[in-house]
Amino acid sequence: MCNFINCISSVILFLVINMDIKVTERGPKAFYDEFLYIAFFVKKFIKNPNSRVHRMTHYLITNLVLLLAAFLLMLFFYLKDKDTYVLAVLCFLTFVFLFVLFYLVIMLKRISIYKKKMGEVIFSLNKTGITYKSEELGIDLKWENIKYALINKYSIVFIPSSTNYLITSIDIKYKEDIIKGLKKYKKMDLLIDNSER
Repeated sequence: MCNFINCISSVILFLVINMDIKVTERGPKAFYDEFLYIAFFVKKFIKNPNSRVHRMTHYLITNLVLLLAAFLLMLFFYLKDKDTYVLAVLCFLTFVFLFVLFYLVIMLKRISIYKKKMGEVIFSLNKTGITYKSEELGIDLKWENIKYALINKYSIVFIPSSTNYLITSIDIKYKEDIIKGLKKYKKMDLLIDNSER
């Protein structure tokens, strides 16, 4: 009888302690675009969580435009020989093609993969940390390994204390649930609001 009571109290304690958020639909493209930027520059956000968050596609397109401008300035001011000019143009066009192929297309493909319906995701906050479980992936991140919980325009991202841990994110529409969970486990000191940047 005593074992039965202990078992029931453990189940009740488990239900009271965990705060589960069921994610049944994927977020918008902007959520994944923002998340990819943070994942790509995670070291920057570990050092400075107040860094401005961009969308990855916009970042890549901006860099391509700046590169094009620098190349055009080089063509007009430094290259006088016609053969060198043609070679430089061909090299630049090859670089642009590879850039578009390997970065923009791959990033957009990743975003479309993330957006596909892949089943239910359970995002849990509990006394030991956060858990992200889906059909494809399971992440357990302890509170002591979480450096920041960044609230961004489209996402909430849990930044780990080092790159040895995976970052975890959830759509901004769950902001109130995440804040309640952080308050419940007395982890509001992790919260940084970057949504207005």
